[in-house]
Amino acid sequence: MSSRRSAAAGRTSRASTLVSVAVAAVVTASASADPAGAAEARVPGTTTWLLSYNSGESFCLAHAYFPRSGIGLGFVSDGEALGVGLVNTGWHLRERSDYDVGFRFDGKPATTARFVATDAIAMASELDAAAEAEFRDAATVEVVADDGRTIGRLSLSGSARAIDYVRTCGMIAGGR
Repeated sequence: MSSRRSAAAGRTSRASTLVSVAVAAVVTASASADPAGAAEARVPGTTTWLLSYNSGESFCLAHAYFPRSGIGLGFVSDGEALGVGLVNTGWHLRERSDYDVGFRFDGKPATTARFVATDAIAMASELDAAAEAEFRDAATVEVVADDGRTIGRLSLSGSARAIDYVRTCGMIAGGR
């Protein structure tokens, strides 16, 4: 994936804060089995999705790890916005740089989303309603680099339920 320096890298917005939190949460959840003050449970009715909440935080995270591709996929919500994060320890991203990532849902033509790298191995973006619907409705998604190379094929089984749970948890955590 090639990077583009973000024109908004120095600005802080609720959306950029949420996506930064999304990636940090996915990285933390992937790297640590039992962080202090954290609660984690399987999303009911799913086999791969976990719901996480850290005491004192105003957001919740639903995440899954896909060992074949090495990608961690997470959804984070503060009760209003929904962000998505991607993590792979094999990536070498430039922090605060923009990356165009393609998503091919159920074999359809890829749609491109702009992600921001929050560190060398993680990136995130806020989801709009159309992108959220794709993540809810599709059975699989291929993650496609901007050179057209598929970097992972992920099962979205249970993702709609994970999004429902993370939104509800986020409303409670965010005090909404």
